[in-house]
Amino acid sequence: MPILSCLRRVKLAIYFILTTPSHHQSIRTFRFGIPLLIKTEYRQFTTEADALRFLNASGLDLPIPRLVDSIAIDGNTYTVMTRLPGRLLRDEVDQLSDPEVQAIVDDIQAILHRLWTLEQCPEDAGKVMLSASGHGLPNPMTFFESYWGPCPSILDCYFDLGRHLRDPDIDDWTPDIYVAGQPDLVNAVTADRVVWVHSDLRPQNILVHHGRLSGIIDWENSGWLPLHWQVHALRGARVGYTNRVRSIWLNVVFPPETEAGFKASMKLLRYLPV
Repeated sequence: MPILSCLRRVKLAIYFILTTPSHHQSIRTFRFGIPLLIKTEYRQFTTEADALRFLNASGLDLPIPRLVDSIAIDGNTYTVMTRLPGRLLRDEVDQLSDPEVQAIVDDIQAILHRLWTLEQCPEDAGKVMLSASGHGLPNPMTFFESYWGPCPSILDCYFDLGRHLRDPDIDDWTPDIYVAGQPDLVNAVTADRVVWVHSDLRPQNILVHHGRLSGIIDWENSGWLPLHWQVHALRGARVGYTNRVRSIWLNVVFPPETEAGFKASMKLLRYLPV
C-alpha cells in the first residue's frame, strides 16, 4: 500500500477516534469541546472542499464553515470543517415570529449580495456549471446523480438542458437553431449575470441563533451559475422547504434581468434546474 494512502488512513482513524456520531448519519462531531465536525460524502469526488477554500479566501467574511482538511479514500470523501453555532431553520421555523423569519430572510439576502460581488477569473469569464475546482457541478437533469459541465456560456448550458425541445427532424441541432426557435426566452436567460450560487439554500442548510442567521452550510453544489438559478433554489417547492419561508421569497424582487431570466427558464425547461 502506498505511503500516502497509509498516511490518509491513519489520519482518518485519528479523526474517527476524536469524534462521535451525530443525529445526522453523515456528520460526526469532535469530542472535548473541539468546535469541528467531519462530514462524509459517499462519493469519491465532491466540490465542497474547493468551494469552502475559495469562499474562505474571498475576504467576504461569510458565515460559513472554514475548511480544515479533506480526505478522499475508499470511494468516500471526508471533509473536516469548523462547526457553526445555531440550529437548523427547518427545526426552528415554527417557533419563530413573523418578524424573526423576515429578519433571517433579510440576512440571507445580504449574504447573497456579498456573494454576487465575486468575479470570475478572466480565463473563466462567462462559464457556467463551473465549480471552484474547475470541474462541473451536479447535473439537475439527473437529479444531481452525475456531474456535468463546465459550459462555455449560459447559451451552451441551456442548449444542452433543452434537449427535450429539439426538433427530431433536425439532425444538425445547433445553438443558432435553438435561439431561432425560442428567441425571446433564450435571450432572457442569457442576458442574466453569472454569479456564485448556493443551489441548495433550503432551511436544512440555514442555521439560526436567537432569531437571526448564524450560518449557511452545505456548499457542495455551489458554483458559477446564472443568477436566476439562485431564485429557483429559493422559490422552488422542494423537499424540506416550508411554505412559510418560501412564501417570503416569492415576494422578494430580484433585479429585472434576473426576474426575466427566471420566468423564461421556467418555460424553457421541462424540469427546472436547482
